[in-house]
Amino acid sequence: MNELLGVAAALIGSVLGGAASSAWKGDLLMIAAALQAICNMLSRSFIRRMGAFSFTAFGLSVGAVALVAVSAGSGVFQALPPLGRTAWATVVYLGTF
Repeated sequence: MNELLGVAAALIGSVLGGAASSAWKGDLLMIAAALQAICNMLSRSFIRRMGAFSFTAFGLSVGAVALVAVSAGSGVFQALPPLGRTAWATVVYLGTF
């Protein structure tokens, strides 16, 4: 918790102190890392209950559905070129392994 407060103080200081225009990006990454660490600590009980593989598969599935939903709304799928046999084989290989 102290680390999160320190990062928040650094972010506020860089905004108020007139730091370089891109300095907030590093602070934002530190906040994201701290939030990920908190998420990891809170998810321990779920991992014990579900198992590591099931928990990871569930998390990846939820993330994939969210990314597809956001991407579909932006129209990114309309710009895909037609894929040949080699390209589809590559997609299947990467999806499998």
